[in-house]
Amino acid sequence: MPVQYHHYLIAVTLIFGLISFKSVNPKSVGALLLLILFLNLGFELAANVKWYVFKTSNVIIYNLVLGYTFIIWLILLYYIDRSGGRKFIRYIILPFFIFYLTNLLLIQGLSRFNTYSFLIGTIISSFYSYRIIYFDILERFVPSISKFEVIVVCAGLFYHVGFSVMFFTNQWGATTLEIFKDFTLYQLISYLINTCFYGLLSFAYLTSLGTGNKTIKS
Repeated sequence: MPVQYHHYLIAVTLIFGLISFKSVNPKSVGALLLLILFLNLGFELAANVKWYVFKTSNVIIYNLVLGYTFIIWLILLYYIDRSGGRKFIRYIILPFFIFYLTNLLLIQGLSRFNTYSFLIGTIISSFYSYRIIYFDILERFVPSISKFEVIVVCAGLFYHVGFSVMFFTNQWGATTLEIFKDFTLYQLISYLINTCFYGLLSFAYLTSLGTGNKTIKS
């Protein structure tokens, strides 16, 4: 499996994150985002090596990525929340993890990408992201929330909902339509979603350079 487009996007975003980390506010959110990027890049490289050496499917690796990414993302949202909804995250992480393991081992299994876990994770993270956007930003306009946090929440919402819709419509073969030779609608949409997601995260890191303490009211 050759190096793919989104591998470069992860690497570039990680570089921006490392360069601007000292200016990121709050540090907990910046650190968790860097952790996701580090792990994702590491697992992508591991998937490449595994494919070159064994020529076998990397689905199990991507299922592992799915699990830890959603759990870390929920913890990240926990630290962004200012509207008193943190109990929701504390109560939902364990049930999600149990469902993820059940789906991985008993329902969809190790040999298929666990779309059910992705959809459930998206529902949970989207609900909580909407809560943050509505209560912290639109309704209460919490002065302590930073521009960095706002962009990160919106980027995650776009990414998770975008891929969930794509997985859902793929059941009817809608995204398997070939628009160019050996290039499907699925690949095009995937490129667009990844570009927007990692582009927004890079932008979030860059906006924090020298202005990390500025909030949405600044």
